[in-house]
Amino acid sequence: MRDPRLELTAQELIYAATALRAEARRSSERGIDPQYGSTQEIFREAARGTEALADKIQRIGEQVARHSAS
Repeated sequence: MRDPRLELTAQELIYAATALRAEARRSSERGIDPQYGSTQEIFREAARGTEALADKIQRIGEQVARHSAS
């Protein structure tokens, strides 16, 4: 039996991707801010990983939306 608490809608997936992109931007900004010194590369790497995850979630959300519209 499906548990509705464990389901995500296309809209929720796309919202999650948008939120992840906002976090990636914040990490990216920290990655160029000199006050973070030796941790800048860590922030840049986190931004790249978060952006990649956002891209995947966005694609899944778009596929779900197309499937739901059919």
